[in-house]
Formats: sequence, C-alpha cells, structure tokens
Amino acid sequence: MPAFFLIFLLLLSCSDDLFYNEAMPHVSVEVQNRSDTIQVNTTVFFHAKMNFPRTNIRYYSWVIGDSTYRYKDSLRHKFEDHGLYNAKFHVTDHFGDTNSTDLFIRVSSPPICEKNLSLDSIYGSPFFKWKCKSTDPDDILTYNFKLINNMKRDTTIIILKKDSLLLGHRLPESWEAHLIATNNYGFKDSIVRSTE
Repeated sequence: MPAFFLIFLLLLSCSDDLFYNEAMPHVSVEVQNRSDTIQVNTTVFFHAKMNFPRTNIRYYSWVIGDSTYRYKDSLRHKFEDHGLYNAKFHVTDHFGDTNSTDLFIRVSSPPICEKNLSLDSIYGSPFFKWKCKSTDPDDILTYNFKLINNMKRDTTIIILKKDSLLLGHRLPESWEAHLIATNNYGFKDSIVRSTE
C-alpha cells in the first residue's frame, strides 16, 4: 500500500482532533427581568445562546431544580415554591461535543403581617406590638417602625429585629405609626395605625 494512501487514511481518522480541538460548543444563558431573588409564582423566561463552530445542535435540554425538564433552547417557567434553584442548560452538537451552563435563582415571598398594630401602655409608656411571619424558612425579618407626629411633622424611625416596641415618651395628640417588615431578600409587608 502506498505511503501516501496510509498518511491520507491517518489524517481522515484524526481530522476532528487536528482541526476542531477548540470546537467545544459555547453556551450562555439569558433571563428576562433577572434579579437576585424572585417572588414565588413568578414566571421567568429563559433563553440560551449557543455558538457551535462546527455543526448544528443535535440535542439540548433544560433541567430546573424543581424536577422540570424541557428540550428546547427557550422556556417560560413558574417557580411555585421557596428555595434556591439551579437552572442548568445542556447542549450536544453533531460530533458529540457537549457543554452546559448553570444559573442559580433564589425564590422567596414577602412576609405576612396581621393588619393590627396593637397599642397598650406599660407604666404610662406606649407599647406597640405586631405579628408578622416569614413565609420562607431562611428568612430573618427586620422591622422599620416610623412614628409621625402630625402636629409638628416630626418623624421618628427605629429599626429593630423584634416584634414589639416600648417608646420612652408619650404619643403626640395626632400621630401615625407605620411598620414595615422586610425579609432577607427585600420583600416587604406593612401595617399602618393612626390616632383613634
């Protein structure tokens, strides 16, 4: 067998390695209206951008951390429960080269406050109490209590991590109290109470 023919066969058998060794498919993922954390029951649009140097796509898939599987380059998905989800996109080209990318999404929801900001008195000082609960087990709530003196237009703001506040002074004649409960991810609920 001529040496030329053997060299030609050898080049054919390893041509992928010789000419396409850098041809790994490139993948990037875009998410419409992306933020660090989304609310429960929000629909998210995912789209993958792919660049295949050698050939067309043979296979692609999305795997979302809540057991959702899709076999296309784009998808709309509603997250129905709290948690940290891994949205993984995987592609394979005609030559069997593969690549994947991961996108982590935190899903949470606002705290829930009973719409009653109770007011009692302890030794003559106003004592405010409220009930707010987190809907996400990983949350720690922070409270922003704002007391507005309607007569002087003064505002007192107190930030705390407990569900009650004992003021060191009497209430003015006309006032408004605003309580805002915020979770770790910036979602809020509020209560308002004013002079009776």
